[in-house]
Amino acid sequence: MNRILQPVKVINLNNYRPIGIIGTVKFEEGVLPVVGDIINYEGATYRITGIVVSSNSELLNNNMDQNIYDCKLEVITGID
Repeated sequence: MNRILQPVKVINLNNYRPIGIIGTVKFEEGVLPVVGDIINYEGATYRITGIVVSSNSELLNNNMDQNIYDCKLEVITGID
């Protein structure tokens, strides 16, 4: 079953062609994103389809300490 994660803070959201939408998302403390999770942002609903891992270990560690993850997202509803 897909979890609906709330609240989340979307720090950055970009559409990279042909990869798709990548969002930098800060999750609540203790919540780790999982493929299939659902997030809501600015009237749209997104499904997490992947977690992007940085090759920069310092950046990766800093982001993980703050519960920030880069997620590949799929629009479910709300974007025209």
